[in-house]
Parts: sequence; structure tokens; C-alpha cells
Amino acid sequence: MHIVLCIFLAFFVSGCSSSQYARGTDANMARLDNTWESNLRIIKAAEASGSVDVALNTALKEIQTRPKNDEARIVAARMHTRKGQPKQATALLEELANPDSAEAHLEKGRALLAQSKIPETGVELKAAMDSKPSPAVEREVMKLQAICLDLAGKHADAQSLYSDLLSEKDEASVRFNFGRSLYESRKYSDAVSVLMPIVEVPLLPQTRLVAAAAMVESNDRQSARSLLEGHVAASEIDKLVGGSRL
Repeated sequence: MHIVLCIFLAFFVSGCSSSQYARGTDANMARLDNTWESNLRIIKAAEASGSVDVALNTALKEIQTRPKNDEARIVAARMHTRKGQPKQATALLEELANPDSAEAHLEKGRALLAQSKIPETGVELKAAMDSKPSPAVEREVMKLQAICLDLAGKHADAQSLYSDLLSEKDEASVRFNFGRSLYESRKYSDAVSVLMPIVEVPLLPQTRLVAAAAMVESNDRQSARSLLEGHVAASEIDKLVGGSRL
């Protein structure tokens, strides 16, 4: 079975959001004052838990109440992109009061990357770096730059960036992209080493599939089978360990 299909199945089986969290958040919203500070707390908690719809809806309600709130508009754009709606993200960003902030350029770049517009993404990311970004925004820019390098086939340069990012902070999403980059450059043993610490991360179910594929390419089919058992149907495991190139 093609591993990309396995990854999609893993997403659908595991899910990426918590309805229980969403219900609790709705109740909290009723109790909290409708201030940006309260809404921002809800957004941050929702985004961290993978409840993208809650974060997006809260940001959109904030924009309706306070249309000039650029921070809310930037958050909503990021959530649209995460939901696979980069054009909606771009439309929101076109209404920013300050379109030249580092945060604005970052989210424009993220939306463009989601549309596979790599050269345009690079322009926005450079503009973000030229706009004196905060350390947090600079890190986000570097993560997107690494992805762009990977998509351009410049895996060694991308891996250097991922390594720098991980040395500063061990972050699951960075680790996944690093492992995926190593897999693409046929460094299978290194990919397994990078990915194994995050195979149990709930919001990254595809990690297990890529790690297993790397094990197969390293001729360690038994380890791949053990990693997948209980997470993928037995019939699909048999197909996967028989061939794994993406």
C-alpha cells in the first residue's frame, strides 16, 4: 500500500481535534468576558490541543467585534491555512492595518507555501526576517524556510536548519519534518533515530508511518511490523512492509 494513503488513513482514524475540549471551551467562553485577552487564552489553548475550529471561530468572532485587531486577523489566517484554506487566509491578511509586520509576512508566506508557491513564499519569509521579528516569529520563519529548501530538493541545507532548530528547542513538528527530510534523502537509519521519540505524539500520527517506511528501507522489516501493530490493520501492514518508497 502506498504510504501516503496510509498517512491519510492514520489521520482519519486518530483524529486531530478534541470535541470534549471544544465543548469545555464553549462553556468557558460563556463565562469569560468578551475581551481580547480572554479570547486569546481560548485561542492558544485550542491551538495547542489541535482544536483548530475553536481557535478559528474565536478569532473570527474577535474580528467581528474589533475589526482593527491585526493580531486576531493573523491568528485567523494561520488557522485557515492549517485547515487547508490558504486563499481565505490571504483574504484576511489583505485587510491588515499593518501589512508590513514580521507576523504578517510570516502568515502570508505560510499561506503561499500551502499553495506550493515556493518563490513567492521565499519573498515573504525574507521580508519577515528583514522586519526585525521576535525570536518566536524568527523561529517560525526558519521552520518554513527549511520546508521550502526540502521542496526544492536542497535536503542538506534543510537538514542543517532543522538541526539548528532542534538544538534550540526540541519540537515535535520540527523533528517530524527533519525525519521526513532524512527519509527523502535516503538517510533511513538517521530518519528512524529522529522520528522514534515522537511516534506517540497524538497530533502527528503520520510519524509512525514514515518511521516504519524508513525501517523497511533499512531492511528492518520486523521492527517496522512491530511499530505498526495495533495502529494499522494487519492486511495493510503486510502491504506496507513489502515496499515503502513514497
